Amino acid sequence: MRRFKNIKSYMKNVTELIWNYIRHKNCYPQHALLAVMPELMETVIDHPKNCKECEFYAIDQFISTDLYGRQRPNHSAIERMAGRYYHIS
Repeated sequence: MRRFKNIKSYMKNVTELIWNYIRHKNCYPQHALLAVMPELMETVIDHPKNCKECEFYAIDQFISTDLYGRQRPNHSAIERMAGRYYHIS
């Protein structure tokens, strides 16, 4: 059973995960990726060797930089990725 019932709740979870990564990059393994286990919609940031049966995405594609050089989650990229797993109605 999927962990999230709809795309909005899933996108919120991924956005919070990306914010956590931005704020605490040094706590994550080097060469970490965004890992999605499609059957459960469990999403983590970890090294690929630590995740079985996951689909992987480069984290940088989910981070954008504003005019002041501050990093923030890229909502458009998160929505495109989430749309692969949830049908947008």
